[in-house]
Amino acid sequence: MNPQYRRVASDENTGSSERVTTTHHSISNTTTSSSSSSSGTLVAGRSLQDRVADKAVALGWIVAALMVTYATNFYSVIFYSKEVNRTLIQLAFVGLGINSILTIYLTIYLPRVKKLQADFSAWNVYCPRVIPIMTLTGVLTALLLIRGTYPKWGFFAPLFLAIEAMGLLFSLHFFPWSC
Repeated sequence: MNPQYRRVASDENTGSSERVTTTHHSISNTTTSSSSSSSGTLVAGRSLQDRVADKAVALGWIVAALMVTYATNFYSVIFYSKEVNRTLIQLAFVGLGINSILTIYLTIYLPRVKKLQADFSAWNVYCPRVIPIMTLTGVLTALLLIRGTYPKWGFFAPLFLAIEAMGLLFSLHFFPWSC
């Protein structure tokens, strides 16, 4: 199945519209099984040793995040401490909400409601501005969180927030839908 996506781009100088049609090509199993990654293993079928190593790294980040959470009273500081800049923290939560909504749009709404294949190339054609908006929002959110928690943790604020973010990200390894 080769769905076609249509993108209409307007030229700023002339004001005219040009139609660009892109055909999405799915990768067949023979191509995937013959390609290899930089480590020399097959991309399609990863070995048990590689998967266990990935899970061990993920578990390490989760343990580090839990240690930081316990040592710093992370959530109590974020939600209740009077030492943090409450306005900046609230703006950072708005940024997290925006990124969460856009992530749901890309990963659930487009594949299930709009019936687009869960492929990244469709995003560039169907909604080309979402990824740059998410990137900008993510960077601003990180800066707001760092600046908001700086009065409490000082120079350790970026380190603590980065460890917490990595722990949250790597916790997705242990959900049933992950590989």
